[in-house]
Amino acid sequence: MKVSAQSFAAKYKSKIEIFRFLATDCGVYLPEYNEVSIFHLKDIAANKRTAILNEQMKNIKVPYFKGLSIENMLEFAKGYPEALRALPMVQREIDRMPREYIANVIFIIVGKPFQDWMNQKINERHEKVAEEKDTILMDPAIYKIF
Repeated sequence: MKVSAQSFAAKYKSKIEIFRFLATDCGVYLPEYNEVSIFHLKDIAANKRTAILNEQMKNIKVPYFKGLSIENMLEFAKGYPEALRALPMVQREIDRMPREYIANVIFIIVGKPFQDWMNQKINERHEKVAEEKDTILMDPAIYKIF
C-alpha cells in the first residue's frame, strides 16, 4: 500500500514512536531500541528492508568460535540476498546490532543451510581442539632428551 511520507511522518514523529509501531502494533522482530537506528526502522516501514514478524521468529545459538564472527556470518549471508535485505543497508548500523539478532535474522530467512554452515564451523573447531590436545609443545632441550 502507498502512504505518503508526509502522512507517516505526521503520525510517527520520533524513533520511539516508529519503534513502538513496528514492534508492538505490527509485531516486527527487532533488536533492542538502542541497538537499531531510526533509518532502519523507516526502511522497514517503507518496505525497503524485509520485516520479519515475531511469529516467524526462530532462535539459534551461535558459539563464540573462530569462523563464527559477525563478519563470517555476513559473508555467508552474501549468498542469500534476501537475508541481507532484512538487515540495515549501512555497515555502521549493522555494527550496532547484537550478534544474536544478526544470527537469528539469517537463520529465519536461510534456515537449514545456515545451520549446516554453522555446524561445519563448530565441527572444524572441535577437530582442531582435539588435535591440539593430542600433542604438546616441548622445549627443544627436553625434546632432545626425550
